[in-house]
Amino acid sequence: MPKPKRQLTGVAKDKYRIPKEEILYLKRVIFDMENNRSRLQQAREHAQYHDTPLSWTHVAAALKADMLDLSYVNRSLKKSIQMHTQTANLLSLWVSHQSLHAPKPTTTRETWQSSHLMLGDPALRKTACEWISKQMVHNTPQAMADIPFPFDADDQIHVHVLDDDDGVVRTKVMAQFMLPFPRDQVTNAVWTAEGSFCATQLDVFDCNTEDVGHGPRRIQLKTLSYLSSTTTDESIMTLRTIVQDDAHPTDKKTWLMETKMWIVMEQWGPQYTRVRTFFTMTQPFTKRGFVSVEEYARFQRNVPIEYPVDTKALLRQVKQRSYDGHMEQRRQWKEHVLRAFAAARFGRVRNNLKMGLVGLPNVGKSSLFNLLTAQSVAAENFPFCTIDPNEARCAVPDERYECEYPAYLQCTDIAGLIRGASEGAGLGNAFLSHIQAVDGIFHVIRAFESEEVVHVDDTVDPIRDLETIQGELCKKDLSYVLAQRKARETDVRKNPTMKLPPLFFTVMDTVQELLEANKSIASKNDWTAPEVDKINELIPAAITTKPIIYLVNLTKRDFIRKGNKWLVPIKQWVDSHGGGVMIPFSVEFEQELWDQRKVNKEFVPEVPSVLPRIIKVGGFIKAEVVGFEDFKTLSEGDKKGMSKVKAAGKYRQEGKTYVVQDGDIIYFQFNVTNKKK
Repeated sequence: MPKPKRQLTGVAKDKYRIPKEEILYLKRVIFDMENNRSRLQQAREHAQYHDTPLSWTHVAAALKADMLDLSYVNRSLKKSIQMHTQTANLLSLWVSHQSLHAPKPTTTRETWQSSHLMLGDPALRKTACEWISKQMVHNTPQAMADIPFPFDADDQIHVHVLDDDDGVVRTKVMAQFMLPFPRDQVTNAVWTAEGSFCATQLDVFDCNTEDVGHGPRRIQLKTLSYLSSTTTDESIMTLRTIVQDDAHPTDKKTWLMETKMWIVMEQWGPQYTRVRTFFTMTQPFTKRGFVSVEEYARFQRNVPIEYPVDTKALLRQVKQRSYDGHMEQRRQWKEHVLRAFAAARFGRVRNNLKMGLVGLPNVGKSSLFNLLTAQSVAAENFPFCTIDPNEARCAVPDERYECEYPAYLQCTDIAGLIRGASEGAGLGNAFLSHIQAVDGIFHVIRAFESEEVVHVDDTVDPIRDLETIQGELCKKDLSYVLAQRKARETDVRKNPTMKLPPLFFTVMDTVQELLEANKSIASKNDWTAPEVDKINELIPAAITTKPIIYLVNLTKRDFIRKGNKWLVPIKQWVDSHGGGVMIPFSVEFEQELWDQRKVNKEFVPEVPSVLPRIIKVGGFIKAEVVGFEDFKTLSEGDKKGMSKVKAAGKYRQEGKTYVVQDGDIIYFQFNVTNKKK
């Protein structure tokens, strides 16, 4: 145990004694510090409830922010004043044209605002479009009563071409069709088909200039489409042309045509829908008045004109030409609707769309593949340059928004097919199996002459090439169908309790007849819903049920001048074999544009992309959908803009039967549960 320290005594103890004066001084310092702390605490509490002086830097920044806010408010107020001024002037003009006992607008008596689209901001123009469309929906009963419709379920078409005392031709068309599908599916198919039907009726080049008289005449058809479901068993689609658009005024020489159309789709039993169509069309006119009968006849092109002109005889020819054209157009419209419906039902598109480039050797498949995917696969001037299929993904950016995860298109460059490939000719049957793995087909057709690029058949004949590819695909499907049928019938013979339904034999016999006649399965437009489901069940890997886009490869000169002797025969062949989208293009011209891009980097801006992550899960509950245009108009750039969309009633719920439209913003909801072990 250590010893205790010894206490200091005497002088050493006095050495550590603190004087009394120093103690008093330290006490005064502590007292002053306590008072100072108390004053600072009071000042801090006071500053919580009172403003404190700011530096001039902070004052200047605050004034700058306030001025920017006031400037933005000022611009918004000026814009609002301008919009309300335009609206007030328009309403004033509208009221001045009304009488106290004015009748309701009808198809025969309309006011000027029935086809007038005013100038204003997007919200105002959208309101005007909705007003015009809803007025047409409201007048549907009066419009449909203008011409008698049949009461039975037969398909009928009636065309009435009339002329008044001034020689102006007016056309009224009535059509009724029965489609073997439920109303909701027919509504989606009609809406989709109507948007693309005009393109099938134009020339192969989408050109709105026709050679009429001594110079070009520009015909403008600006249409406004609207779809409304008035009841649970009826849907109405309206379409009309906008005669006057203040935002895009027309010149005095532009031809206009006033067209109004009503399409009423009614449920007719559990599996049928009756589609009634009525539309009216006037003779072309300009701001100076209706065009003459002679000019109208030149526009129709197939009406012969003899000089001196007999106006009455020429008018009869024009009316007969209009009658024949509209009769044929209504038949083609029904076929187009059925093709669009069949293509949607036979489609088996997954999360990533996979398209295959198909065609004969040396038609431009590999060159097009390089342009689409920015690859550099071999594209040489000899057959079967491509042996193993080349695959790549290319981003498909959408100009409507800054896309963090753009859509991707997966392209597969499949080796060229030749006659007899299904029997082992060329590189054999393997390449036909590669086509079975894709969702759709880009059928590349060669329509250009070149001594430098050899043809596998020595001469260029696109129709012969189409027949060759069609025949090989049908033969491949025929062998596949026969094998599947034999396997099912063998299973039935082994098991006496099994029995094939009558629908099996109906579907398989029809499919076999089509393929033996060198026709694709999708070319039959009147497949019923049970038959389509049975085809998807029995032969899911059939090639000829896939949608086909025909790409016609032209020379640069033909593409620029929009003319080639093979375009019309190719279009006729496509229409007679089930129809499809036909796109003329030029690999030569596209390659020059790509090379120009390398020289001038600003020629086409780069679009950054990020690889998307797509998760497949089960337990689908519903999809909440809003259109892009509705979201853009209502959100106004606000991060919480979806609440405004919901308040406006544009946020809807859809189920599994909904057909996704271009630009849809969809929020999917699932009920994901763990699988039982």
